[in-house]
Amino acid sequence: CPDATIVLGGSPAGSAGTQSVPGVVSYLWTPTENIINDNQISNPTAIIYNENTEFTLQVTDIGTGVSTTDTVTLTAYPVTADAGSDAIICSGQTVTIGGSPTGTAEGLNNIIYSWTPNQFLNNPLAANPIASPVRTTTYNVTVSSNECRTVSAMDSVTITVFDFVDVVAVASPSDANNYFLCKGDSITLGGDSTTGSGITYSWSPSTGLNNPNSANPVASPSVT
Repeated sequence: CPDATIVLGGSPAGSAGTQSVPGVVSYLWTPTENIINDNQISNPTAIIYNENTEFTLQVTDIGTGVSTTDTVTLTAYPVTADAGSDAIICSGQTVTIGGSPTGTAEGLNNIIYSWTPNQFLNNPLAANPIASPVRTTTYNVTVSSNECRTVSAMDSVTITVFDFVDVVAVASPSDANNYFLCKGDSITLGGDSTTGSGITYSWSPSTGLNNPNSANPVASPSVT
């Protein structure tokens, strides 16, 4: 776990000489910034942060000056959070939020989810709760584990809610509802209809329109 401590080195961490005539050795651990006591003892205590850390031990026979090295890599458990993609719904609709998966915690078995705000969620402690907000809402998810209490990750997702009463369709480009065109002429349809993200348009019949899915298509009808 990040910010956890661990005792480095084996038992023994190093040796020299023979079994009957053991030599005297010195120890040197690097990097020193992760060691919280003495880096020149056989088994120092190290602290692990959020990144992988490789420790190198150099053992030297003081009598002969011969040295050897060994390394060990310690990895903090990574945690990720994915709140899912932003979504647009109409008032009264629901949407499932969260990723696939919403969180990962390599090496940890018990993943905890916490969604805020918890209003309009069927279960704010679920990985993928169902949201039914009545207004545009940004939900934040925190992923953690009680096996590593210092480990957590956060992500957010915004659910945009459109109210039906906010959608206005205007087909005429002015106050008139009927227009007279000469054959071969064209006119741009549509007035001050609702625009913005999530709004779609569909004109019918599509014959004679340059784009029936545009807010303001150009009409070139051949007949009334």
